[in-house]
Amino acid sequence: MGRGARSFGRTALIVGLMAGSFGVGMGVAPLKVVAQTRNFSTFLQVYDLVRGEFLDPHLSDTKLEYGAIRGMLATLHDPYTRFMDPKAFKGMQDERHGEFSGIGIEIGMRGNDLTVIAPLPDTPASRAGLRAGDDILAVDGKPTRDMAIEEAVTRIRGRKGTKVDLLIGRNGVTKPFSVSITRGEIVTKDVTTKALPDDIGYIRLSSFMNENADQEIHKALLAMHNKKALILDLRGNPGGLLPNAVNIGMMFINHGPIVQIVDREGDRELLPDSSPGDRAKLVWPKSKPLVVLVDGGSASASEILSGALQDTHVGVLIGTRTFGKGLVQTVHSLDGGAGVAITTDKYLTAGGHDINKVGIVPNIIVQPMPFDALPKASQHMDGIPLDQRPGYKDTQLQMGIKYLEGRLGDGPKIAIPPRIQALDASKKTPLNLSLSLPNTINFDVAMHFKKGHTELADLLRADPLDSTLGDLGNKLRDASPDQVDAIIHRRDFAIEIDSAASKADGARVARARAMHVADYVRGFFLSLGESLDPRKIVVKTHVKNGADGQAELRIHLPYGEVLNSSDN
Repeated sequence: MGRGARSFGRTALIVGLMAGSFGVGMGVAPLKVVAQTRNFSTFLQVYDLVRGEFLDPHLSDTKLEYGAIRGMLATLHDPYTRFMDPKAFKGMQDERHGEFSGIGIEIGMRGNDLTVIAPLPDTPASRAGLRAGDDILAVDGKPTRDMAIEEAVTRIRGRKGTKVDLLIGRNGVTKPFSVSITRGEIVTKDVTTKALPDDIGYIRLSSFMNENADQEIHKALLAMHNKKALILDLRGNPGGLLPNAVNIGMMFINHGPIVQIVDREGDRELLPDSSPGDRAKLVWPKSKPLVVLVDGGSASASEILSGALQDTHVGVLIGTRTFGKGLVQTVHSLDGGAGVAITTDKYLTAGGHDINKVGIVPNIIVQPMPFDALPKASQHMDGIPLDQRPGYKDTQLQMGIKYLEGRLGDGPKIAIPPRIQALDASKKTPLNLSLSLPNTINFDVAMHFKKGHTELADLLRADPLDSTLGDLGNKLRDASPDQVDAIIHRRDFAIEIDSAASKADGARVARARAMHVADYVRGFFLSLGESLDPRKIVVKTHVKNGADGQAELRIHLPYGEVLNSSDN
């Protein structure tokens, strides 16, 4: 879709913002014409040789055509630019209307792994216990390594009542395990609401994909107009349509962009581009507190909305780091019922932050209740969603309620780490800093965790890490936010995390442990008032016998004269 064609009308082309896939019929003759006009002589030679010499004389022209297209797109190394055969493309269109047959998951690529972005609520996938972040290693015995997303979607979907067998890899679980799931009719309900104690409203948005999602949120907000505070739950929401994210954002924010779109030429477009006076009245007033729940299954359009609410200080984010998908796809229908999604833009949050492959760190990090903390009987209640099992506690929702109770004067006030607001470059006062700071401090700490440990919650009980960061905080307590910013953006500032796992636990556990330590350190710098550039954190992992859950953190801090500097 061209830039001039982008609009928020219902006639606009679909702009896909799903973290996962939903899942070019041109005919061979047109394909040859295109190849000839581009002087693809080598391609035509191979095509003719295959058609004339391959052992099987009954070759399918469609199969060759689709294979050529998939091969071309594979050279882009972008999992989101994908070709969809007619069956997969129809599945995507069915999902837009909220009804399809399958198990109810959104999938995407994390590195080379086919990953569960989120199981949809009250579906066969959620009842079978699939979780966001699970890797799908095989579908009905066929390995997914190098499998195209649309092929995986086609294999996982199927007629209601039939079964699909998935081989699952999960962080913290030593060996992959199999799950057999009976497919069902998936009817997604995008918006659910309920009343919480202390006059707090609750709205859960499970997807931005339905064309009417923004209208449903509008109705839900109007129904909550007499509530004192609101919790907007975007956990497990894999994204959807860009117009929905922008339209919903404008219900909470009446000034500035909801998202920034960057095209292939590097040009930026602010959405919406209307002035504040042209916007409709806020549906949820800024005077009423707002909490947004997010997790690793909150992706793409969810990150646009939550990022805008965080950047503008309209809402407080609680939960865990989001998925990190900052790319926009334009979906085109093709001849013969096929379709293609092409990554045409990337997006930045309202404040201009690039979160692709990084995600958004919430203001308050709260881990979900670990599965093994459930009563034993609840752990074996297959077919029952996790949040409906006896003994389950929604720790993230509970923290959201506690925070709002404090804001409403009905409980202890929970402090939010300060954040530096983005300043206009022309108004920012430069620091009088020496170009070379001779004095540096090195912080080193080694931590040992339980076998198979990957839970961030245990870091809160890791005394060496806590005391080290506490010491670091004492060193910086007299620094202004601008001085902290100057320190952590120097070239010689460095953070290195080295995590080891035993061969029994494997590389997956080592990587997860290192990333959780990185999240904790990043959260520490957020509390100082500045978001840490993730490129400053170097993560190393290795597997060896006797590693015993070790993680080492090293911070090189250019401290020196910064605290003695003054503003001009």
